Amino acid sequence: MRDRQYSLVSRFHLLRMTRLAQRAVDYSIKGYELGSYELCQIVRNTEDELRDLQLNIGARGRLLRAEGRRVDTESTAASCALRVYSALQVTYFAAAEIAQNTLLLLEGGHKTQSPSQMLTTNFVNGLVRLYTVALFDEEIQYARTILQVDESHRRFDLQLSLREEELIYRNDANARFELAITHCLAQIAEQAYEIANTMMQWLDGKDCAAAPSDRSVSVPGNPYYAGFVRAC
Repeated sequence: MRDRQYSLVSRFHLLRMTRLAQRAVDYSIKGYELGSYELCQIVRNTEDELRDLQLNIGARGRLLRAEGRRVDTESTAASCALRVYSALQVTYFAAAEIAQNTLLLLEGGHKTQSPSQMLTTNFVNGLVRLYTVALFDEEIQYARTILQVDESHRRFDLQLSLREEELIYRNDANARFELAITHCLAQIAEQAYEIANTMMQWLDGKDCAAAPSDRSVSVPGNPYYAGFVRAC
């Protein structure tokens, strides 16, 4: 057992971070679409949950070191876990920024969104839902779907570019907040492709598929989240 290697980011951490990021994206986008202070505040109130998760990962690392256990940093499993966790963190912070800029818009009296921006937010939220299901249920077809939406992705990029040009031309306070939100949506979409691509690589990785499960961490009440996080 001494030679066994442990991933710093456990299945429990990935589970919590996935839930946290998906919830933050969903609430921030709905808060933006509906002009809801309450939904935006929910996102801001999750900061303590993220901080607790980060402290938990740090405590795990210290415990592994104190017990002389080897931390796996090189296998496909460990690499996948870290890449997904990092992408989820970027996603969470982008969602938090959307919530913050929405609050600033609402304070300035701005309440309605353009139909084109609503299409963009729905597209981004849909990507996040897809990879969340892919991670929780180990349904690789959802990850593959994200990578295959090339035509939608091109239209999305064009839509963002046109939106940016419009907002830069306006150059007022509300336009700057809207532009920040547009950039955050693009960032969340980019991380969705990163997560989907990582899942595809993970399933092809022989050492990840053969890695032993980390039995030391239990996930009560979670019938999903089996293969991907168990191997990591």
